[in-house]
Amino acid sequence: MAGGVVVTKDRIKAGLRGLGLKEGDMVMVHASVSSFGHVEGGGEALIDALLETVGPEGTVMMPTFTNRQESVFDAASTPSADWIGQIPERFRLREGVLRSRNPYHPVAAYGAQAERLLQDHEKASSPCGEGTPFSRLIDSDGYVLLLGVDQDRNTLLHTVEASLDLPYLFHLEMRYLDENGQERTASLDHCPYDFVRQLGGHRGGVLGFDKLFREAEAMKVGKIGQAVVRLMEARGIVKVMRDVLEKDPAAALCDNENCIDCMRARGEIKKARFLREDFRLSAATWEISSDIDEVMDVLEGEGIISLEIGLESLMQSPVQGKEIRGKLDRRGFTVSVLASEESIVGHPDASKAHLEATFALAHLLGAKYVRTPAPLRSAGGERDYQRLLQHLKGVVKLAKENDVTLLLENKPGTYADTSQAHGQLLQAVNSPHLRAALNPANLVRMGEHPCYGVVRSGPVKRFLDQLYVVDATFKGDAYVLPGRGNAELRESISDLRCRSFSGFLCLRPSLGGGVRAFREAAKAFWTILDSL
Repeated sequence: MAGGVVVTKDRIKAGLRGLGLKEGDMVMVHASVSSFGHVEGGGEALIDALLETVGPEGTVMMPTFTNRQESVFDAASTPSADWIGQIPERFRLREGVLRSRNPYHPVAAYGAQAERLLQDHEKASSPCGEGTPFSRLIDSDGYVLLLGVDQDRNTLLHTVEASLDLPYLFHLEMRYLDENGQERTASLDHCPYDFVRQLGGHRGGVLGFDKLFREAEAMKVGKIGQAVVRLMEARGIVKVMRDVLEKDPAAALCDNENCIDCMRARGEIKKARFLREDFRLSAATWEISSDIDEVMDVLEGEGIISLEIGLESLMQSPVQGKEIRGKLDRRGFTVSVLASEESIVGHPDASKAHLEATFALAHLLGAKYVRTPAPLRSAGGERDYQRLLQHLKGVVKLAKENDVTLLLENKPGTYADTSQAHGQLLQAVNSPHLRAALNPANLVRMGEHPCYGVVRSGPVKRFLDQLYVVDATFKGDAYVLPGRGNAELRESISDLRCRSFSGFLCLRPSLGGGVRAFREAAKAFWTILDSL
C-alpha cells in the first residue's frame, strides 16, 4: 500500500505472541480491523492470525451482540449487529464456529473449549453473568484481547455488574429457537441495555479502568501496525472492576448531565440506596420546570419517583391533570402531594365547591395529601382565631369525607408562623386528616432552631408527615443549598431516621428554580444523607 505499512498475518501473530498470547490459551476478542491500517487479506487474515496463535488446543470467542427484541433469535442465521463491526460476523460465519443460543448476547467460539464455553448459555438467568461464556472464561483463567478498540468494548464489565446486582440493569423477555427449532422464551435479568426503551448502553466511566488494569499488572499493551492492542488477564481485570464497583456502583458511569443513559443509571443507584431508608423522597416540580417530561427526566437521574405538584396551574385546566397522570403512570412516577402556595383554608366563607374540586384533583393525580399554609394573620385577635379554628375543623372534616389528608405548612405571617402557633393549630384540631409539613427555612426566618426546637421536641413532632429539604440562614431571607444554612437538616434527618420516620422528605430548595439549581441542591442533599 503506497505511503503506508502493510500489516501481514505473520506480523499480527508475532505481535500477539509478543504480548504473551500463546498456544492453548482461551481468549475473548474485540477487534477493529480498520485500526491496523492496511491488513493484507483483511478481516479473514486477522481471524486466521488469532486461531493460529492459540493453536488447536486453544479457543477464540467473540461476542456477537444482536439488536433484536421482537424477532425470534436463531443462532444459525441471525446476524450480528452492524455496530459491533465486521470481525464478529465474519468469525460467526466461519466453518466450524459454534454460536450460543442466548438471544440477548450470543457468543461465537472456535477451538478445543468452544462447546463447553457456550453450553446452555440460553438457560442462564443473565446474559453475561454466572453460567455464561463470560463467567467460564474468567473461571478458566482466560484472556480478553482488545485489538484497536478501547475498554468501552470490554464485555466483562457486564459480568461484574451482574455479579454485584447493580440496580441500573434491566429485565427482559426474549424469544429464541432451541436446538430442535422450537420457539422458547428466555427470562433475562441483569441486561445491560433495554431494547424497548433504548436505554442503558453507555458506560462513559469505563475508560478509566484502563489505567487501573495497568497499575494492577493485569494488562499488557502493545502496537501492531497502527492498532493499539491490549491483552488482559480476565480474572485480574474482573477483580479490579469488582473492587472499584463495590465501593462506588457508579464508577463505570460518566457524570455528564446530558448523558441520558448514565444519568438514569445513577438515578437507579440512588433509588436503591434510598430504599434502605424508612422515609420516602419526593421533589417539588415547580422548582425544576413547567414541562412534566423534563421534570421526570431530571428526577430519574436523582432516583426520585414521587412528585409534589402545584395546585394553582392545574386548577386552571383539569384536563391537564389527566394528561399529567397518564404521563406519570407510563414512566412509573407517583404524586405524593398536591401543593397550594396560598391557603385553601382561607376564611370562613371559603367555597366548599373549591375545596371539593381541589380534593377531586388530588384523587385524579393519586395524591394522598393536599398541602396548604395556614391563613394570613388578621388584626381581629382571639375572635378571628376562633373563627379560623372552627372553619379549619370543617375543612378537615370535608377532607376526611373525601379521603384526603391536609398538610399544614408553617409560613411567616400566617397563623402557623412559629412552631408554637403551628403546633397549637394541629393540637386544637387533633385529627389524623390534618398533619404537619415542616418548612425548616421558614422557622429559621422566624429565628427558631428547626431540629433542636421542633423536630426533636415540641407539639409539631407527633404530627409530622413531611419535612421540606430547604435551607436558609439567620443572616437574612436568602435561601442556600441544603446543609449550608441554619435549618439543621443533617441533624433533623438523623433524628427522623432514629425513630423510623415513614413520611416524606421533599426537595424544595427555593434557589430560584431551574434544572441546574435543583441538581445542585439534590447533590447537596445526597452529601448530607451519605454523611449519616
